[in-house]
Amino acid sequence: MTLFKPNLQVRKLKVMAGGLCAYFAEFHEGVNIISGQNASGKSTVMDFIFYGLGGESIPWKNEALLCTDVLLEIEVNAAPLTLRRAINENRRNPIQLYWGSLAGAEAASYAQWETYPYQRSASKESFSQVLFRALGLPELRGESAANITMHQILRLMYVDQRTPHDEIFRAEPFDTQLIRETVGNYLCGVYSDGLYDAQLELKSVEANLDRAVSDLRNLFSILGKTGQSGANTTEFLRAEQATVAEEISQLRQRLVEIKSARRSQPVDGDATATRISTLRAELTSSQQQFATKTARLTELELEDKDSSQFISELERRIQALEDSESTRNYFGRVNFNFCPCCFSKIDDIVGSDACPLCKNQADSDGVASQVLRMKNELALQRAESLKLQSSRATQMQTIRRELPEIRRKLDKAEAEFHALTVEWSAPQEQEIEVVSAQIGALNQRMQQLLEYQRLAEVVEGLQDERARLQARHSELADQITALENRDSDSQHTANKAIFDELISLLRNDLPRQDEFISADVVAWSFSENRVSVNGQRQFSESSMVILKHCFHLALLAASSKLPFFRLPRFMLLDGIDDGGQELERSHALQNAIVSLSESLTSSHQIIFATSQIASNLATSSLVVGGTSTVDQKTLSLH
Repeated sequence: MTLFKPNLQVRKLKVMAGGLCAYFAEFHEGVNIISGQNASGKSTVMDFIFYGLGGESIPWKNEALLCTDVLLEIEVNAAPLTLRRAINENRRNPIQLYWGSLAGAEAASYAQWETYPYQRSASKESFSQVLFRALGLPELRGESAANITMHQILRLMYVDQRTPHDEIFRAEPFDTQLIRETVGNYLCGVYSDGLYDAQLELKSVEANLDRAVSDLRNLFSILGKTGQSGANTTEFLRAEQATVAEEISQLRQRLVEIKSARRSQPVDGDATATRISTLRAELTSSQQQFATKTARLTELELEDKDSSQFISELERRIQALEDSESTRNYFGRVNFNFCPCCFSKIDDIVGSDACPLCKNQADSDGVASQVLRMKNELALQRAESLKLQSSRATQMQTIRRELPEIRRKLDKAEAEFHALTVEWSAPQEQEIEVVSAQIGALNQRMQQLLEYQRLAEVVEGLQDERARLQARHSELADQITALENRDSDSQHTANKAIFDELISLLRNDLPRQDEFISADVVAWSFSENRVSVNGQRQFSESSMVILKHCFHLALLAASSKLPFFRLPRFMLLDGIDDGGQELERSHALQNAIVSLSESLTSSHQIIFATSQIASNLATSSLVVGGTSTVDQKTLSLH
């Protein structure tokens, strides 16, 4: 069968009660039937699958809580993975992951398992992130920038018995229309990978733009109250500083000339020597500080360049792994008839998985798992490198901001030191006082200009940030509009496929509901969580059960025919006998599921549970795990 990605299938389910196996079943591609009497544990098995894949909010039965762990061997895009999750009443339990089959997982050491929490942190990814990456799904953000989890997408892939029959999504306490709309459209492949990121960034840009405008408004309001206009630019203030600095330089030169002309003995030599010593110490400290900061900045810049190259190399390796995997999947096994070195004939080992050249055993499942593991490790290294690079950028920005002030203090100390150490003769004391006073006033003016410059830099920085955010806002708005327009064709195609499949399934139902047999128009809304037929939403209880299951089957069938769907071609269906379903109608639905599966040409999996299995299916290979009864329940706990 054709493999459309993402593709998720359950291969083995093992439920442990301490050291004992309470349940074990092997699953296959296509339809899998869990059969048994009412109250024999079928729904508990379905809950175990949902929970093992990352589902939450399960009201465990007493028998289920006697179990300790659920192990699932799954195939993710045809590569085997094994998941293990502890069974208890705690919320958001982590998942342990082994990159290989269940047999390999049970023989593996503890160190070969990787544990991922439900929720991501600054130092650890969540299991949803890892499974999304393994499936090839882009991360999806919902309300408040929270990432959509495996639990959220499984809500559309698991039809359980507890949820009202007129609702599409599995019910949960804190549900919102936005989450349902986001997940539904995402799994139907309607939105492009970059749309959610663009929408999220647009919200952030709008918030930052509002903050920048508010800061500018408040700043100008304060400046107006203090009598400052805030209109001086940094360029103007730098020119003013240069003029004042030139005046100070000239006055200091004049002061040197006056002191040189003084012929009397230096006055208060001890005080002058003390001041010179103090200045020398200040100069030494400032020079060391300036040199240390400069050296650190250079070191950080070199590390930043090296880190950028390392990140690029990691991305190249990730791409190389994906290219290698694609090449291997495309070419498959290459057989050699003659040795490429000595041209001797090579005998083929019939029925063996050994390499045709070196004769070593080759495990294709293991190779695929290792590729996924290596891609995961490279992604973790890239995330850590990006985090370190961001920290270095913050340090470089801080140093670049501190260096001008250190340089100013150093220049001031050098100028004063130079003035004090030049030999002088006593000039007219009155002229010395006048020149010194002028230098002091100019120094004060220089300090004021520096304060104004810092203020102007803040204002200009806010203005530049406002302009940048306004430009980015326009870019994102245009980008979102373009993506939404581009995706309108995909949305129409997806809706048309679901529409056609649902109409076909409803018309093939037994003639019990007139609207189904004459169905011409079907409509659904993920946000409102409803499906309608010919404009009506409410039918008999048994017909609502049929409608709900037919919609999910139509969703699966459409995803198996259109490769752009993000639904992993997987569906869990429980409660097809609910709503007082008559036996004949239930059997017709079961056979419709099998017929639909057999008509699909791409890889998929449907697991459904029934207490009244059709006679032609009861002894087929579609039944997994045996048939349970109230006396021999699914869980063996004794």
